Amino acid sequence: MDNNGSVIALTVQDNNASHVDNVTNDNCTSSVNYAATAFYMDTVVVGTLCVIGYVGNVLSFVVFWPERKKCTSFYLLLALAVADILYLTHCLLFQSFRSIYDYTGLFKEYKDAWPYMEPWEYPFGMMAQTLGLWFVVLVAVDRYIGVCWPFKAVSWCTNTRTCVMIVVTAIGAVLVNLPWFWRQRTVEQFDPCTREMEPVLVHYGIGETQLGRTLHTGTQIALAFLLPLAALFFFNLRLIVSLRQGSKRRDQLQKGFGSDAAASAEDTQITIMLVAVLVVYIVCELPVFTNHVLYATVGYLGVSHSHFNVACNMLATLNCSCNFFIYCVFRASFRRRIQHMCCASQYGDSCPSCETEPSNL
Repeated sequence: MDNNGSVIALTVQDNNASHVDNVTNDNCTSSVNYAATAFYMDTVVVGTLCVIGYVGNVLSFVVFWPERKKCTSFYLLLALAVADILYLTHCLLFQSFRSIYDYTGLFKEYKDAWPYMEPWEYPFGMMAQTLGLWFVVLVAVDRYIGVCWPFKAVSWCTNTRTCVMIVVTAIGAVLVNLPWFWRQRTVEQFDPCTREMEPVLVHYGIGETQLGRTLHTGTQIALAFLLPLAALFFFNLRLIVSLRQGSKRRDQLQKGFGSDAAASAEDTQITIMLVAVLVVYIVCELPVFTNHVLYATVGYLGVSHSHFNVACNMLATLNCSCNFFIYCVFRASFRRRIQHMCCASQYGDSCPSCETEPSNL
């Protein structure tokens, strides 16, 4: 199995034909067990998460779009919703659809076509994943400046600069993952399970030498996982400390000016919501990072590693599907906007329960 989670054919060479058959039978039995796990996790669970994620991210985009010029955080959350939708599309193609045939015998056309699709589709999935991680870092930096340096935030965190950072981050995510197009390709090899020639992925270009694979994998892990996760740890801890300090300041304001206290409480609620987003990203992406490091350092560790790989892919999908629920839990005004949208879609302008739309997030 390559470090991207793709299965590479295992070849067994031995002069004893019966030994080859025994090893082959064991491999085929393990493949059947893995096919069941992959179907229920990748097709059922991940497929369901993708549908939920599509709906949630689209609703989040619709809610945040009218507010985008009020605060730079809204631009970043819009960009994050788009990146999550792109990655969920990759999850459907890379996990859900291709795991159907091995367990059910259905969707064979997609299974046959996938080995030829993967060298081209996988880099786009990595671009979306890298983009999502770095967008979350931008959210953390934006909130860190707004909370810890509020006076500088007026000049630093402008809508124009935020849009420029979004574009620069998108270009960087594309450039970092371009080498994937020159790392692997599809060839046909003999499969001992089916005893037929089957298309499989093999090393190609920069992947043909150990030095090329090491340099590419090291760069990929550093830029797409290590640096953004380290940044999220740092800024998240700083935001948590500022929240504790802000609670004391808010108690003092409540004894003085009520309007300042209300504004401080609103700002704290937004920070808590974004901290929750950061925590979920860290928790979900750490196993994915660990999985990439394992593949890069020790390689494939057997069937148990395959199950761990499936679980990591599921966590990455969950990561892109749950932001909508975080917004709903931590922001009452977000829930009111969703309620207003549902009510307006049924009753039009004369919505009986949502006469006025909340003015701030």
